[in-house]
Amino acid sequence: MMIKTVKYFKHNKDFVLEKYGNWIDLSVSKNYSMEYLDFEILDLGVSMQLPDWYKAEIKPRSSTFKKFGIIQTNSIGEIDTEYGGMKDRWGFPALCLSKSTFIEKNSRICQFTVKLREDAPWYMKILDLFTTIKFKEVDILTKISRGGFGSSGTTTTDKETIAPIKKTLGYEPHII
Repeated sequence: MMIKTVKYFKHNKDFVLEKYGNWIDLSVSKNYSMEYLDFEILDLGVSMQLPDWYKAEIKPRSSTFKKFGIIQTNSIGEIDTEYGGMKDRWGFPALCLSKSTFIEKNSRICQFTVKLREDAPWYMKILDLFTTIKFKEVDILTKISRGGFGSSGTTTTDKETIAPIKKTLGYEPHII
């Protein structure tokens, strides 16, 4: 059996990975008040560095609309391997469809699973049959931040992002 590790950094000290079956619950990192048709990206208080060739899929919990009157605007979120830096915080794009709602800090609103990407090479698809995903809390994520939510196709190379990676690795990473 192979073990693939997902490294995660807690921006919210109260963050807890809660696994029920194949999906892991995520909660908001602060209180939110929303009115009818308000849109907000709800911070989930975590950044994760996924193994190569893997992705995370995020979807609402079945009770999210019933409890909070919000829906996820992109219906299902996909986080790729490259979105794994310290500034690449996970978020939940929410649209309020109730008159008003209050979402208390640490309320579980969505869930995610880690899966092999569809474009993975054939040998990875075979190896994935014998792979277990483990989670490990770390003090720093060593991937370059892409820039946060909604940053597909971009890379952030500011000194604030590079400095802790350089300190951890002992050298400055090459930016492509």
